[in-house]
Amino acid sequence: MREMKELLKYVLDQAWAIPTPYVPGYVFWWPWIKNYSGETTVGYFEGNSWSQFIWYDQDLKKSMGY
Repeated sequence: MREMKELLKYVLDQAWAIPTPYVPGYVFWWPWIKNYSGETTVGYFEGNSWSQFIWYDQDLKKSMGY
């Protein structure tokens, strides 16, 4: 156990950053948004380009009173 504590201290001293715990996130969208499955990023360089792939079902939106 002592060796592990010493090793951990060494590793943390060498670390560029200390990772934080993962916090779950949630994504909600209207039912009339089609071709969307909860993506928040698509691709490596163009992370916000997912919006070009979705479409709106105007008839469904209207039938729901919006």
